[in-house]
Amino acid sequence: MKIKKLFEIQKELDAHIIREHKLEGKNLVPEKIIAFIVEVGELANEIRFFKFWSNKLKSHPNIILEEYVDGVHFLLSLGLDIGANKIVEDDFKIDLITLDNLTDEFIYIISLAIELRKHSTYENYRNLLNRYLSLAYTLGFTEEQIIRAYLSKNIINHKRQEQGY
Repeated sequence: MKIKKLFEIQKELDAHIIREHKLEGKNLVPEKIIAFIVEVGELANEIRFFKFWSNKLKSHPNIILEEYVDGVHFLLSLGLDIGANKIVEDDFKIDLITLDNLTDEFIYIISLAIELRKHSTYENYRNLLNRYLSLAYTLGFTEEQIIRAYLSKNIINHKRQEQGY
């Protein structure tokens, strides 16, 4: 996946948010880890794979994709905070490794996010990034769909900041 451009776009949004909310110099990694985990939970809620008690079908793929890219925003932002954007290769090769079921996959992604909070290393970030991007393919999304949805949501996020979100 061509990721350097996404880091650049995310950097602009992060700068906008920092200016708007007067967060200069504040370490936001803990909050971004929580935000990422919440977005993973919202994604799981739309897919509904864990809701054994419900017969309701999963959400439309467009809603699932939008929830997915909310997580991408926070993941890119975390990468900027720990400096991964300076060393991750532009053509990021995704190892398409998944666990046997979505429940285990989501739990693993959350555990990787917690590990990144404990140890903000490039290796931990790369593992989380790889696993989350790999999840998109498991969900049936292409790189083009992910990028298009990310760019669309990025515009919305900028507008929200301008409107005092």
